[in-house]
Amino acid sequence: MLLEEDSFIACAVIGAPFGVRGALHVYPKSGQNDHLVGLKEFFYKKDGAYVPLKVQSSRIHQDHLVVSFESIENPETAKTMVHQEIFAQIQSLPQLPDNQYYWYQLQGLAVSNLEEHDLGSVVEIYSNGPQDVLLTSEKHHIPFIMNLIIKDVDLENKTITVDFNPVYLEA
Repeated sequence: MLLEEDSFIACAVIGAPFGVRGALHVYPKSGQNDHLVGLKEFFYKKDGAYVPLKVQSSRIHQDHLVVSFESIENPETAKTMVHQEIFAQIQSLPQLPDNQYYWYQLQGLAVSNLEEHDLGSVVEIYSNGPQDVLLTSEKHHIPFIMNLIIKDVDLENKTITVDFNPVYLEA
């Protein structure tokens, strides 16, 4: 079965081996690991194709996951996967509650404030610890705090409305 490029999202990076059975540290890109711990399969890219990695077991370990894959049975094989970016199929991700979004859903959305000023489109999302932050094409860093700063996310119309005035940042 040939899988479409846009049916995957980059969700984590593989870290160092863990233990003597080939388990690996897996670091989620979003900083949140609870939505990845139940996945049964990840993918990595090899020669432009997505190669499946079936999950044998996974658990939360501090700020990341420890995952055992069926095809990786020892630390030597595990070492070959270190720094590998891994992907999940979008359809396999769990449904999120209202007003929660996967980062991939916010990428590219047009951002405007309550005064309808265009603040650019979302080009990057990162976590600064307490909250996620949207970086727009106009170089605005907007904390993603629902109801306080983020007033509306309209996935259908591809827009985000924020209570954010960039004039306050100019000096």
